Amino acid sequence: MSITAIYQNGYLVRTEPPLEDYYNQREEFTRARYIISDGVQYDLENENSIANIAVPNFGAPVSSETPGKYKLGVAGCLDYVLRRKAVDFRKNRKNALSIVLEKKAVQLMQHSKIAWKKSDYKRLIDWLYEDGMISDALYYEKAMSTTSDSSTADSMHARQIQHVIDLGYDLTVAGSFGGCCSECAKRRNRIYSISGNDSRFPKYEEYHCSCQGISFHAFIEGITPIFFPDNDYIGYSNRPFIDDRTEAELNERQHYKDRLLSDSILERDKKNYAILRAAALGIGIKSLRAYRNKVKQHNLSELEPLALEYGLMLYPTEEEAAALERYALEKKRRGQ
Repeated sequence: MSITAIYQNGYLVRTEPPLEDYYNQREEFTRARYIISDGVQYDLENENSIANIAVPNFGAPVSSETPGKYKLGVAGCLDYVLRRKAVDFRKNRKNALSIVLEKKAVQLMQHSKIAWKKSDYKRLIDWLYEDGMISDALYYEKAMSTTSDSSTADSMHARQIQHVIDLGYDLTVAGSFGGCCSECAKRRNRIYSISGNDSRFPKYEEYHCSCQGISFHAFIEGITPIFFPDNDYIGYSNRPFIDDRTEAELNERQHYKDRLLSDSILERDKKNYAILRAAALGIGIKSLRAYRNKVKQHNLSELEPLALEYGLMLYPTEEEAAALERYALEKKRRGQ
């Protein structure tokens, strides 16, 4: 069935013809070729039409809610739908359409109410490198380096604290996890007074976190379960603010940092391979895996002058190499 998806202020309000259950039939409007956004029709298989999609007013209300067992949530947001459709184009080797649609999605994402991560924006850059569109990739890489990341721990903490306030509560309880950073370790497993008006508990203060962050939720006395030693949640919340991580937790933190470094080096290798492949058509290295094997063996002497010309770092530093080895050994120990 061919349908047209109709959006108002960046959110799906209906389709023509209508669906019975929009949540369970969400693939139908996700695959739609034609959309109407704020009264204007666009063709999602036409590059010029995609480029002309106007940025909606995501913050404005919509006139109706689609029928179905569940609410659509993010699945009804236009930026989310465009990203889904871009992936479908990519799978069907319609790369040019996938790039144009992903570019439009990225434009909308910067105005959306969805808390997109910086890593979500990277997909466009990866595709541009894969397709040899190096100048475009470098442009978006530079542009996105200044994009604020609503998924950082600092942003997440601010949203969580604001949510507690919006619910009408002043007390918040901090969670914990084994791989947290030193600053989170000092503040975990405590109850705070956001306003500072409840003198039984320390006042919540914003702080900078260098890990994925501990969580903060509303604490309702007599209702929220208590997991503090001897149920002394007042005394335990007022213990000294020190980094009390165990050796096992410190090791988990190190493993987390090594994983992030390993991921960043993989991204660097992808970028280098794409640039070198585009700059030297006779590179003779058929795949990223083959390229990474040569990097590991320090066997890219023929490409070193070109890498120097483009300012590329081919090989890991000694510190990076040690971290990669440590990460690999720990993964092996864990059976991963």
